[in-house]
Amino acid sequence: MKRFHQALTGSPAARESGMSLIEIVIVMALMGSLMVVIVSTITKTSASAKVKETELAFGQLRSALQMYKMQVNHYPTTDLGLRALVEKPDNVRGWKGPYCEPELLKDAWGGEIQYESDGRAIAFHSAGEDEQIGTADDVSWPEPKEEASTH
Repeated sequence: MKRFHQALTGSPAARESGMSLIEIVIVMALMGSLMVVIVSTITKTSASAKVKETELAFGQLRSALQMYKMQVNHYPTTDLGLRALVEKPDNVRGWKGPYCEPELLKDAWGGEIQYESDGRAIAFHSAGEDEQIGTADDVSWPEPKEEASTH
């Protein structure tokens, strides 16, 4: 109780019991560092979640393409693209779609999912966060095979 009274009256003992400016700066620096770690963790988790979301979209598109193939007897070609799952292409017999929602044709970053097919095999590509195909953040299915190194 005596210390509380001294804090109210402003005695020298009360002034010594508070935090100095340096101590406050150190605490603020530590809190800032902690916030940087937390924000970077959340950002990395968010990027990882978007990759997983795009991979899930690839899986849903594969299912939709299987249904398309069962009715049309082949996958849509690269020229027809994934729009063939949503809108009936000209000169395609047996189409009973739509096979998916139009939103599924976009990746988690809002970019168009790239599709390749010769009518028998399929592949998907997402440009990722940087919206540039051919960079490190691309998401693809099937995974590109690494070239064998020659030693």
